Amino acid sequence: MSKHKKSKKNTRIAREKEVVSKMIALYCRHKLGMKEMNEEYRALEEYAHKRLSYCKFGEKKPACKKCPIHCYKPSMREEIRKIMRWAGPRMLFYDPIAALCHLFPPTNAPWNSTFPWRSPRRNRKGWSA
Repeated sequence: MSKHKKSKKNTRIAREKEVVSKMIALYCRHKLGMKEMNEEYRALEEYAHKRLSYCKFGEKKPACKKCPIHCYKPSMREEIRKIMRWAGPRMLFYDPIAALCHLFPPTNAPWNSTFPWRSPRRNRKGWSA
Protein backbone atom coordinates (compact mmCIF):
# COMPACT_ATOMS: atom_id res chain seq x y z
CA MET A 1 0.00 0.00 0.00
CA SER A 2 1.25 3.49 -0.84
CA LYS A 3 2.30 5.94 1.86
CA HIS A 4 0.26 8.65 0.18
CA LYS A 5 -3.44 7.91 0.18
CA LYS A 6 -5.49 9.49 -2.55
CA SER A 7 -7.86 11.94 -0.99
CA LYS A 8 -11.20 12.56 -2.65
CA LYS A 9 -10.16 16.09 -3.67
CA ASN A 10 -7.11 14.82 -5.54
CA THR A 11 -8.86 12.27 -7.73
CA ARG A 12 -9.30 12.98 -11.40
CA ILE A 13 -13.09 12.87 -11.10
CA ALA A 14 -13.09 15.41 -8.25
CA ARG A 15 -10.84 17.76 -10.24
CA GLU A 16 -13.09 17.39 -13.30
CA LYS A 17 -16.15 18.24 -11.21
CA GLU A 18 -14.43 21.31 -9.83
CA VAL A 19 -13.40 22.51 -13.28
CA VAL A 20 -16.89 21.97 -14.73
CA SER A 21 -18.41 23.96 -11.86
CA LYS A 22 -15.93 26.79 -12.38
CA MET A 23 -16.60 26.86 -16.13
CA ILE A 24 -20.37 27.02 -15.65
CA ALA A 25 -20.01 29.78 -13.02
CA LEU A 26 -17.66 31.74 -15.29
CA TYR A 27 -20.08 31.43 -18.20
CA CYS A 28 -23.03 32.58 -16.12
CA ARG A 29 -21.17 35.47 -14.53
CA HIS A 30 -19.31 36.89 -17.51
CA LYS A 31 -21.21 35.77 -20.60
CA LEU A 32 -24.76 36.01 -19.27
CA GLY A 33 -24.15 38.70 -16.61
CA MET A 34 -25.76 36.74 -13.77
CA LYS A 35 -24.52 37.19 -10.23
CA GLU A 36 -25.59 33.64 -9.36
CA MET A 37 -26.47 30.61 -11.44
CA ASN A 38 -30.16 30.14 -12.15
CA GLU A 39 -31.96 26.80 -11.89
CA GLU A 40 -31.21 25.79 -15.49
CA TYR A 41 -27.45 26.03 -14.99
CA ARG A 42 -27.57 24.49 -11.50
CA ALA A 43 -29.41 21.54 -13.02
CA LEU A 44 -26.74 21.29 -15.73
CA GLU A 45 -23.99 21.38 -13.09
CA GLU A 46 -25.70 18.64 -11.05
CA TYR A 47 -26.20 16.58 -14.19
CA ALA A 48 -22.51 16.92 -15.14
CA HIS A 49 -21.43 15.93 -11.61
CA LYS A 50 -23.76 12.92 -11.68
CA ARG A 51 -22.39 11.81 -15.06
CA LEU A 52 -18.82 12.17 -13.79
CA SER A 53 -19.63 10.20 -10.63
CA TYR A 54 -21.01 7.30 -12.64
CA CYS A 55 -18.35 7.39 -15.36
CA LYS A 56 -17.61 3.85 -16.50
CA PHE A 57 -13.89 4.58 -16.88
CA GLY A 58 -13.39 6.03 -13.39
CA GLU A 59 -9.95 7.53 -12.78
CA LYS A 60 -8.77 6.49 -16.26
CA LYS A 61 -11.49 8.48 -17.99
CA PRO A 62 -10.57 10.31 -21.17
CA ALA A 63 -11.80 13.80 -21.93
CA CYS A 64 -15.53 13.65 -22.61
CA LYS A 65 -14.91 14.91 -26.14
CA LYS A 66 -12.68 11.87 -26.86
CA CYS A 67 -14.75 9.33 -24.93
CA PRO A 68 -16.13 6.40 -26.97
CA ILE A 69 -19.31 6.37 -24.83
CA HIS A 70 -21.34 9.58 -24.75
CA CYS A 71 -23.30 9.43 -21.51
CA TYR A 72 -24.83 12.92 -21.75
CA LYS A 73 -28.28 13.46 -23.22
CA PRO A 74 -27.89 15.23 -26.60
CA SER A 75 -29.44 18.49 -25.32
CA MET A 76 -27.23 18.54 -22.20
CA ARG A 77 -24.18 17.60 -24.24
CA GLU A 78 -24.75 20.52 -26.61
CA GLU A 79 -25.24 22.92 -23.69
CA ILE A 80 -22.09 21.83 -21.84
CA ARG A 81 -20.14 21.93 -25.11
CA LYS A 82 -21.26 25.53 -25.68
CA ILE A 83 -20.21 26.49 -22.14
CA MET A 84 -16.83 24.76 -22.38
CA ARG A 85 -16.04 26.33 -25.75
CA TRP A 86 -16.69 29.77 -24.31
CA ALA A 87 -15.23 29.30 -20.82
CA GLY A 88 -12.28 27.01 -21.65
CA PRO A 89 -9.92 29.64 -23.10
CA ARG A 90 -10.95 32.19 -20.45
CA MET A 91 -10.13 29.76 -17.62
CA LEU A 92 -6.46 30.45 -18.35
CA PHE A 93 -7.02 34.01 -17.08
CA TYR A 94 -9.44 33.33 -14.21
CA ASP A 95 -7.98 30.11 -12.82
CA PRO A 96 -4.79 29.19 -14.71
CA ILE A 97 -3.80 26.31 -12.41
CA ALA A 98 -7.15 24.54 -12.77
CA ALA A 99 -7.10 25.15 -16.53
CA LEU A 100 -3.61 23.71 -16.96
CA CYS A 101 -4.38 20.72 -14.73
CA HIS A 102 -7.49 20.11 -16.83
CA LEU A 103 -5.50 20.26 -20.08
CA PHE A 104 -2.49 18.34 -18.76
CA PRO A 105 -3.60 16.07 -15.91
CA PRO A 106 -0.80 15.57 -13.37
CA THR A 107 0.56 12.04 -13.55
CA ASN A 108 3.46 12.39 -11.12
CA ALA A 109 1.73 14.33 -8.39
CA PRO A 110 2.50 13.93 -4.66
CA TRP A 111 -0.68 11.90 -4.12
CA ASN A 112 0.75 9.22 -6.42
CA SER A 113 3.42 6.84 -5.23
CA THR A 114 6.12 8.52 -7.34
CA PHE A 115 7.24 12.08 -6.79
CA PRO A 116 8.03 14.34 -9.78
CA TRP A 117 11.64 14.87 -8.73
CA ARG A 118 12.39 11.16 -8.38
CA SER A 119 12.91 9.01 -11.40
CA PRO A 120 12.00 5.32 -11.07
CA ARG A 121 15.49 4.47 -12.39
CA ARG A 122 17.29 6.37 -9.63
CA ASN A 123 18.37 4.53 -6.49
CA ARG A 124 19.95 5.92 -3.28
CA LYS A 125 23.53 5.81 -4.55
CA GLY A 126 22.90 7.26 -8.00
CA TRP A 127 21.64 6.18 -11.38
CA SER A 128 21.12 2.50 -11.99
CA ALA A 129 22.44 0.91 -15.14
